[in-house]
Amino acid sequence: MYSIFQSVMPADYEKLYKMPERFSKGVPAICLICKAERQYASDSKGNLLKHYQQKHPRELNEHLVSAANVSAVGQTQIDLTESGITTTAKPFVNQKEVEISIARDLCAKGSLPLTIVEKPFFRQFLNTIQPKFKHITYRTNLKNITNEAVRIKSFTIEEFRKTKRRPNVTVDCWTAQNGKAYLGCNGHFFDSAGKSLNVCLFLAELPPPHTSANIRLKFEEELENYDVEPYRIITDNAANMKSAFSTRIFTTVEEDENTIDVFTVESHFPVPSSTVELEGTWNGCCAHLLQLVVKDGMKEARNYPALIRAIEKAHKISVLSKQSTHFKYDLDFCIPKANVTRWNSELLLLQHLIDNSVSVNSALEDQHSELILRHSELESLKKLCHILTFFKEGTDILQGEQYATFSKIIPTIQQLENALMSHVVCQEATEACIGAIRQRLLNSLRARFGFLKRCPIFVIASALDPSIKLDFTEEDIDIVSGHRNFMFDKTRAYRTCFDFLRHKVPESMSVSVVDTEEIPEKIMRRSEETQ
Repeated sequence: MYSIFQSVMPADYEKLYKMPERFSKGVPAICLICKAERQYASDSKGNLLKHYQQKHPRELNEHLVSAANVSAVGQTQIDLTESGITTTAKPFVNQKEVEISIARDLCAKGSLPLTIVEKPFFRQFLNTIQPKFKHITYRTNLKNITNEAVRIKSFTIEEFRKTKRRPNVTVDCWTAQNGKAYLGCNGHFFDSAGKSLNVCLFLAELPPPHTSANIRLKFEEELENYDVEPYRIITDNAANMKSAFSTRIFTTVEEDENTIDVFTVESHFPVPSSTVELEGTWNGCCAHLLQLVVKDGMKEARNYPALIRAIEKAHKISVLSKQSTHFKYDLDFCIPKANVTRWNSELLLLQHLIDNSVSVNSALEDQHSELILRHSELESLKKLCHILTFFKEGTDILQGEQYATFSKIIPTIQQLENALMSHVVCQEATEACIGAIRQRLLNSLRARFGFLKRCPIFVIASALDPSIKLDFTEEDIDIVSGHRNFMFDKTRAYRTCFDFLRHKVPESMSVSVVDTEEIPEKIMRRSEETQ
C-alpha cells in the first residue's frame, strides 16, 4: 500500500497532517483528525499512511478520490473497491525520446550545460509542458549524450565505409583552460546519395612536446582504430602542423599500358603538369592564410607613425569604453574590441569608429580629448578599411559552412588581386603609407598563394563547380591594367580536368576519351586563328 499511496499523491501529506516547516529527526507530524503524533523519515512516510489506513480509512478514501479528480486525465487510473485501493500508473510514452532530445539538441547542439536537467526552473518548464515527464539527473543526461554520440558516430562511419572512398580530414590542435593540449580530427565525405556528412573521428589528449613528429605519431595511432586512410589533410598554417603532414608519398597511376610513379608532397613543391593524382597531400586553411596576408600588410603600417597613432587611438578608445563608466554612459552603443585570434576584429573596430566618429569624438571632448580622431586620421583609416574590406569578404567566402569552399579559392584570390590593382584602389593609395600597405598586401598574396599555379587539384575543383566552370581562365576575365599573377590558361585547364576524369570516372560511366583529347586541340587552333 505504501508504494501505491506514493504514486497517487506523493506530496499530499500536508492535507492529512500538520507537518513541520523543515524535516528534523524526532519532530513528529500531527494528524489533523485525531491529533495523534507520528514519527516519519525524510525518505519514507509509510508510518503516516499506515495510521490513516487503520484509524481513518473513510477519510483516506475520500482524499484519494479527490486527488484522482484533479489529476491529469489518463495519467492514473484508480479503482476503489471493498478490498482496498488498486492503481495503474501509465508512464509517459515519449520519456526516452525527450531525454535524448535534451542531450542531443539542447546540450550538444545548443551548448547548454549537462546540469541543466537538475535546475528548478528547467524542471518547472518541463512540468508545464508535460506533467507526466519523469525528471532525470546529471548522470543520466551524461549517459544519454555519450550513447547518442557513439550511435551517431557509428552510423556515420558505417555510411562512409559503404562509399568505399577515402575521406578528407581536418586536423587541429589547441590548449584547453586546464592547460592540457588536445588533437582533434574530423572526417568529411559524401554518402551514396550525394549528401555531405562529417564525423569527429577522434579527440585525444596530446602530451608535450607538441613537435611535428609527436603530432603525426598521435594522428596515425588514433586513425588506425577506424581503418581510415585520408585523401587530403587540412590544417592551419602553423609550422608544426605543416611539418607533421608534409610527408612524401609515392603512388602509382595506370595510364594506358605505362605505369607512372607519382611523387606527391606538400603544395609548395612543384607537381608535373601531366600529374593529376594528389592523394594524401597536405593543404593549409586558405581562410587562415588570408589572415596571414593581412598580418603582413599591417606590419608595413608600423613604418608610418601617423597611421600607427590613429590605430593605437582606436584601440585605446575600445578599452576605454569597457573601463570608463562615464564614457560608456555618454555613448548609446558598444564599441567592439580587437582580438588577435579573432579574424577581421580590428577591421570591425575601425569601421565602427569611422561610422560613429561624431558621437565618439563628442563623448571624448570632456575628459579624454587626446583620443579624439582628427579628420586626417579618419581619412587614412577610411582608405585602410576600404582595402581590408576586400579581405574580409574573401575570408567570409572561404569559411562558409553551407557550401563547398574548395572550388571558391582560385576565383576569390583572383578577385582579391584584381581589387588590389583596380584603378579606384590605386587612386586612394596616393598616400605613401596606404600605397605601401597595398603593395605589401599584393606581394604577400602572390607569395603565399603561389602554390595555386602548381597544384592542379584547385583548377579541377573550380572547373567542376557548375557555378564557376572555366570562368577563372584568362580568356574569360576582364583584365584591368597591370600584370596578373593568378591567370590560368584555358587549354591547360581543359586538359588537366580531362586527365583527371579519365583516371577517376568509373568505366561503367560513358565518358569519351577521344573527345577529351580533341577538345583542347580544337581550342588551341581556335585561339591561334583568333590571334
